[in-house]
Amino acid sequence: MERLGLFAKISLQKMNVIKHCLDLFDHVSGQKVNLRKSKIFFSFNVSLEERIDICNVAGMEMTNEIGMYFGVPMIHGRINKARFESLLSKVDNHLARWKFNLLSFVGRVTLVKLVLNALPNHLMQALYLPRSVCDEFDKKVWNFV
Repeated sequence: MERLGLFAKISLQKMNVIKHCLDLFDHVSGQKVNLRKSKIFFSFNVSLEERIDICNVAGMEMTNEIGMYFGVPMIHGRINKARFESLLSKVDNHLARWKFNLLSFVGRVTLVKLVLNALPNHLMQALYLPRSVCDEFDKKVWNFV
């Protein structure tokens, strides 16, 4: 139990150093870090009491989900199809807007090549897409064509 208390003290000291660095950045640059938009992500081995203490010192909220960064999900767990639902919903949105009946076969192929095939490029530069996501993507594209 004493070791956990020591860990909590060290963590609070480190958070105070980070807070000091942020304050120094604010002072030197003239810009301000928005702590309301900032979140802290903890690993699972940090107790709830320690998380609360660190968040109170930092002035930030804790989060269980890191979220997105420049449109790429910041993944801290298993990669699965559910993490890429936003990509598949973008495909559905594009397909719903296009007038299938008014486009020729060549027009549909051109739209798919130029628009839909470009959607996953940004994600694929940072992450491997699961096979199930690629298969679902291909299925939607081929059904449209």
